[in-house]
Amino acid sequence: MAEDAPSSTRKIIVIVVGVVIAVAVALGGMGVVTGVLLRGETSAHPPCDQLPAVTEVEDALAAHPSLVQELEDLGDNVQVTVGEPCGTSTDQALVQVTYAEKSERDAIDSTLGQREGFGVPVYVVKN
Repeated sequence: MAEDAPSSTRKIIVIVVGVVIAVAVALGGMGVVTGVLLRGETSAHPPCDQLPAVTEVEDALAAHPSLVQELEDLGDNVQVTVGEPCGTSTDQALVQVTYAEKSERDAIDSTLGQREGFGVPVYVVKN
């Protein structure tokens, strides 16, 4: 039996390491899918061919004036506009929220995380 102890210990270690790796991969994957890992001063928007039309974004802003105001009230540098990250030659757009300070970014993230949103993609970008 004494010879089996090291083998059993190795098996337990391998199983524990495997579980830890699986959990880390699962949490990392969830972070990428939900955007939780997109923190700091950068964020990403959907590919240009998946963005809604400019008029759809304009309609979304018009339909949610209280959310626009709530976001803009978060700081002197916060602006909510129709953003065209793919250039004005395309008809694709999104809601663009610009800010200057980290505290504004944190407040924007918190507000958007607690609200329904605009129904179209939102791109938060540092000014």
